Amino acid sequence: MSLEKESTAPADRRQAVALIVFVLGLGIMMPWNFFTTASQYFNERLRVVNVTGVATKDYQYDSWMTLLSQLPLLLFTLLNSFLHQWVSERIRVVASMCGFFLLFSVTAALVTVPMHPDTFFSVTMATIWFINMCSAVLQGSLFGMVGMFPHRYRTLFMSGQGMAGIFSAIAMLFSILSNTGKSSAALGYFITPCVATLVTLLCYLVLPHLEFARFYLNRTGELELLSISDRKILNDVNLEGKSQQSRLSVLAVFKKIWLMALCFTCVFAVTLSVFPVIMVRVHTLYKGNAAWDRVFTCVCCFLLFNSLDFVGRSTPSLIQWPSKDSFLFPVAVLARIVFIPLIMMCNIENSRFLVVFRHDVAFVTIIALFSFTNGYLATLCMAYAPQLLRCSLDCETAGSLMTFFLVLAPHAINMADTHRPSRKKWSVPQRGVADGSKEGVASPARDPQQNLVVPFRGHITDGMRPGKKLVIVGIVDSHPDRFYIAVTCGRGTSREPPPDVALEVCVRFRDRQILRRACVSGSWGDLDRAVPFFPFIEDQPFKIEIHCEHSRFRVLVDGQQMFDFHHRLTSLSDIDTLWIKGSVSVTKLA
Repeated sequence: MSLEKESTAPADRRQAVALIVFVLGLGIMMPWNFFTTASQYFNERLRVVNVTGVATKDYQYDSWMTLLSQLPLLLFTLLNSFLHQWVSERIRVVASMCGFFLLFSVTAALVTVPMHPDTFFSVTMATIWFINMCSAVLQGSLFGMVGMFPHRYRTLFMSGQGMAGIFSAIAMLFSILSNTGKSSAALGYFITPCVATLVTLLCYLVLPHLEFARFYLNRTGELELLSISDRKILNDVNLEGKSQQSRLSVLAVFKKIWLMALCFTCVFAVTLSVFPVIMVRVHTLYKGNAAWDRVFTCVCCFLLFNSLDFVGRSTPSLIQWPSKDSFLFPVAVLARIVFIPLIMMCNIENSRFLVVFRHDVAFVTIIALFSFTNGYLATLCMAYAPQLLRCSLDCETAGSLMTFFLVLAPHAINMADTHRPSRKKWSVPQRGVADGSKEGVASPARDPQQNLVVPFRGHITDGMRPGKKLVIVGIVDSHPDRFYIAVTCGRGTSREPPPDVALEVCVRFRDRQILRRACVSGSWGDLDRAVPFFPFIEDQPFKIEIHCEHSRFRVLVDGQQMFDFHHRLTSLSDIDTLWIKGSVSVTKLA
């Protein structure tokens, strides 16, 4: 009877259902992708300062965002696996999308509303929780609904999700290349998912009115009616046939699709173990090309990954190999583990692995294969799982379970991270530490939080000597002019450095230059200008390391060597003060 029904299926006129399914996939992923790209905006809003402009509180926004996004995703995705048997799909989807629109509208409105950081943090964390709660129910419901359509439509749904990643990568690229401020960018980001959510909701409401969609979405109801009206006939059918007309339990469905579910988790666990945390640490070989170096990570990490992932998600509509019954399918999934060491052997600064693939072409090739196989194998898992069930009544349950295993992957990675040895964190040395031999930069102020205020003057414990280094971590202002960093002999005045300056670095954004000079007994020397590239970007973080050697200072920015500056002052131990002023915010010193 099922085969007869398939043969009488109406045509998808003008591919309307295919387009709507693609938009549904795009719509459920785009809001959260845009939310995460605005993390700098949230961190800036949560920067607590006193009347002198000193930072006094760290909310650890990124850590809380990760926790309060993954926890509701896991809980409500699992809950949705059971919820769909009592609450209709239409109510779940419409309520989730309305929640999306309301929450993002509130977030967009708050961009222009002054608010105390404590209140803003509480509102933002609650928003993140409820957004991911809606996302879990929405993804599980739509995955289940799409599972009732032929496999081509499941592929289109996965492709739509891949396209959402491309949009977010393009948005990131534009934000790097433009001079738009954080607030304006955040407002644009939050308005965009509001519009996308409305379009997605409209498409979903139109879907049941299309004949092709009605044919597949109403099959459940027709089968239930058939089992009642023809009960007398069905009693004469064998037990296997009878079981095909009744809904299986969640556990029974899992027993049929467990291999695809585990493969699904494995695919994303491998991907999330290196994307983006490891991939963003890969540097271009062409550091002298400032324009390429500026966009290298965005283009070769995010845009390339999402583009090839989209191609991989679309390919199963043309070819599906290996088959769901082939032993080669789980082998192919496990074989992706080889990408982890391959990516870690790319051009990563200070890598513990042997750097084998230094050239950009090698990195691009590895990422292309890595991202394509991610999209291809994940889509095959989603396409094969419903095919393992004989009754269409269970396709929604299968879709919900597959969504749960999708969410399970990042939790597996997070659990693995908690068992890694902790790394030593950058810390701000404080005055009055019991260990008087501890080296670094100490502020003369009694309040350790004042170490972060710019203009900054801090004492260098025991002065400089060969083998010692200073580390400055900060963020460039959104509209910078210039900033200065200097190491001096003595404190000087509040406005001017002392007569002896071992090294003064002036970073100018107008002409993208890094100027260096020294002052001996009040007399300034010649300027040094040559650098391989200009590493600083507006509104972006940086890390400067000043290494003291026997004959020179060696200065690195974000792990890349910028210049050497030969000593003009012979008594290194007298260099005891660090100066910072200009268009930067300092976050950490060591």
